[in-house]
Amino acid sequence: MVQVTGLYAALFALLYIGLAARIIAVRKRDRVSVGDGASRELERRIRMHGNAAEYGPLILLLMALCEMQATSAYVIHGFGIALIVGRLLHAFGLAPGDRNLKARMAGMFLTFSCLAITALILLYKGIVGGI
Repeated sequence: MVQVTGLYAALFALLYIGLAARIIAVRKRDRVSVGDGASRELERRIRMHGNAAEYGPLILLLMALCEMQATSAYVIHGFGIALIVGRLLHAFGLAPGDRNLKARMAGMFLTFSCLAITALILLYKGIVGGI
């Protein structure tokens, strides 16, 4: 059972919807139905959403596999928190107006850390488990 990962999957889904809503608001305001309409603001919002779509599901899958292989719930919570905070920091760092490169870098660091560490845990468990 993957109860802990399920919690973060739900939180991630809400974040993902929020990022999509921000795209829709700009599309409606600027009357852009397809693409970014040469709008830097819309381009950034599309990338915030796309970046979340690129990394979030894979990390959630790896978290679920770790949880199914009896990784501590505390460790899974750590990954979940890092995923959500990382995606929020990344979005803040890409936000239109006063962009914050340090927030974006911190968000990517948290994201890549989750990706790498969950992968290493699964490799270790696979090797030790006799695959």
